[in-house]
Amino acid sequence: MISSKIDTSTPPFERLPPWVFSKLRPIAVEKIKAVYDWVENECIPAHSIMRAQIAKYRWQMHPLMKELREKAKSRTMNCHAPETGNIELLAKYANEEQKARWLEPLLHGEFSSAYSMTEPDVASSDATKISIHMEKVGNEHIINGRKIFGNVLWNSEVKLFIVMACSGTDNPNPWRTSIMGYDHAPEGHGEFIYKDVHIPASNVILGPGRAFEIAQGRDLAYEYALIRATDARKTPRGRLIGEFDSNVERLAQIRMEIDALRLVVFNASDTVDTYGNKAGRYVIAQSKILVPERIARVIDECMQFFGGQGLTQHTPLPEMWTYARFVRVADGPDAAHRHQVGREQLKGADKVRGKHERYYGLAQELKRRYGLQEELGDDCAWEYVDVAAIGSRL
Repeated sequence: MISSKIDTSTPPFERLPPWVFSKLRPIAVEKIKAVYDWVENECIPAHSIMRAQIAKYRWQMHPLMKELREKAKSRTMNCHAPETGNIELLAKYANEEQKARWLEPLLHGEFSSAYSMTEPDVASSDATKISIHMEKVGNEHIINGRKIFGNVLWNSEVKLFIVMACSGTDNPNPWRTSIMGYDHAPEGHGEFIYKDVHIPASNVILGPGRAFEIAQGRDLAYEYALIRATDARKTPRGRLIGEFDSNVERLAQIRMEIDALRLVVFNASDTVDTYGNKAGRYVIAQSKILVPERIARVIDECMQFFGGQGLTQHTPLPEMWTYARFVRVADGPDAAHRHQVGREQLKGADKVRGKHERYYGLAQELKRRYGLQEELGDDCAWEYVDVAAIGSRL
């Protein structure tokens, strides 16, 4: 039943599927409204100012970002990459001393953090192939190796680097191995060469051999397209861009793509909430594959409404597209997630085979009942299963 306190016809609830409302507690409704208000009235209007300040300050936290973060803290919101993931990691696996040292400051936005995992010399989609080496000597661990895509050291706000390194090649369980045109200032994506880096043993989170265990644990573009499609200054052949049939269909397709992706994410969230992270592996992988891939396509279609201008800095669309493409590999390449989805499907193959064997058996029974054995032979059941494969069992 939909709560009478929720006006489902107004933002931010107008595009939520009906079944979601029955799951929303009052605090969730309050948070959804707060986040929507925050994004609409603080974040989106600040976009162009933010870009200008980044160009000026480059590798330090620019004034507007500091101001926005303070406002966010006052509204109990502090959620941005990579802090969110690192906060979750520390909350779940760090000991009490480590939490006091790193988790509390991150929660309060006192400094930034980085997650150093990807390596240039191995297949980064397989965390068991991590080659950067960590050796324990006394009360320290000494690290040697090379990493890429870690937040750059030029940004003095970064005070914590979480490094995934390999503590030995004799680990009996390798799955518990320990271990695009924008420079993305002020965080950046740097390359790091670790040479005899000494870290205290107390800085190791959870313990040697446990890093892999830890690691596994927008409509805005469409709105730009709608504005362009109805811009009275843009009337090729005397018509608004949105009045051409092909563009009407394009807008419809984009809207349906976004709504479908929203349902994919809702399904993943609901599955994890109901059954837990392990049971949600398939839907999580499904989201990681479909959402970045389709969103990049959606943004590309929105860029088409602007023609050549859609490729320039005059709209944020190129940067949106670049980020969407980046996300397709940020948490592992599509192939790794498809492998997860495929494996989950293969696990159910025997059940499917058994179901079709039952179909075949029922079809044979119907043939006998209506005296059609000679007339139809095995042909009437070909669509269910390979008759030769199961005939000996029926």
